[in-house]
Amino acid sequence: MSSRGISVLEEIPLFTLILAQPQSSKFDNVFYGWPAEKLGMIQKAQETRDRLVEHMKGVCSFTQRVSDIDAYIPYMLAVEKEKQENPRIAASKDHKFHWKQTPLIVDKYIDRYFNADYCQNEVLHAIWLKAILLLNEADTLHKADKDDEAISYLRNCAGIFQYLAADRLRMTSNAVPIEFQPPVFNSLVTLSLGQVYALIALKGERDGLSKKALGKLCYTIANTFSSSLESIRSATPKEAFHVQYINWVEGMSYYFLACSSILFAQSQWTSEEAGSAIGLIRYAMKNLEKAISIDKRNERINKACQNLLNTIKPKNEQWSQENFTVYTQAVHDEVEVKRFLSSSSLTQLNLPQPSSYVIPEPSTDFPTTQGSEESKVKKIGPPSDPK
Repeated sequence: MSSRGISVLEEIPLFTLILAQPQSSKFDNVFYGWPAEKLGMIQKAQETRDRLVEHMKGVCSFTQRVSDIDAYIPYMLAVEKEKQENPRIAASKDHKFHWKQTPLIVDKYIDRYFNADYCQNEVLHAIWLKAILLLNEADTLHKADKDDEAISYLRNCAGIFQYLAADRLRMTSNAVPIEFQPPVFNSLVTLSLGQVYALIALKGERDGLSKKALGKLCYTIANTFSSSLESIRSATPKEAFHVQYINWVEGMSYYFLACSSILFAQSQWTSEEAGSAIGLIRYAMKNLEKAISIDKRNERINKACQNLLNTIKPKNEQWSQENFTVYTQAVHDEVEVKRFLSSSSLTQLNLPQPSSYVIPEPSTDFPTTQGSEESKVKKIGPPSDPK
């Protein structure tokens, strides 16, 4: 029994997010009572933050923006450390840090304000922005057929989300935005890894990896996205998180379950297991139709699913006709198909894990403030704050 192979993995939809946008904030207004001898610290933090704000506004390269974040974080960590260790530093009542946050919760940007008592949020936002830049750049690289680089970026992205999920220093504050909670980060870790594995599967298909091996890999990918879905569904409050993200993750789980079924179906057909092959390909059709029905706004998933569905429908008709006239095997039902997929994918696969993110040390590289003590004291708090 022979069959012309179906190319299953040529369309890999990758998830992207709108970038968070830091807004203008003045350190010498946000903090009140900053030590005069350490004004150089907030001056350097201000300088690097202003550069990041400016480069996030207009057209600027991915490399420059990441470089800006990497330059800013050590200075902000130094500011955070000084604020924690010096009880004389107070938060301004009138001035706050300001970000327009990624639309992960609502359909548009949401403003996030936090005062100097919760300046750890500034560090969280900067690290978060770096992760989203990496996530989006992976999609750009994939479209340019640079999948090895895309895989590297996604592993780094997963490592950052993994770090954020475990960052108890900053995540235990009641003032942390609701999108910065471990279930959200854990969902994004597994989403990033699912995309890593998907690109590995695409490379495997192009390199001629067996249908059975690819089927096992795609089954693992489907389970990875299912884990991502479980994580985001455990976030609270449930109604706060953008339903389109939840639908994307669920759709990708169905999509790769369908891919796994198609690949195993081709392997089974070649082995003259017609009843199993037809049951698998019909199960694939059912999962593709489920994915398409979830959310019409997720156009990339829907397009990939529809194209794959259009490809396998004629194959189902051809195989069904041949089975009716030649092989006369009982077509496996959904229970048998699920059992087959599970039992055929028990082997533990050795797949890449997140690349560890190590937060930099707080910077000590800032200038010594010059001038009289009186002139320096005038700079350390906004006029509206009480003396």
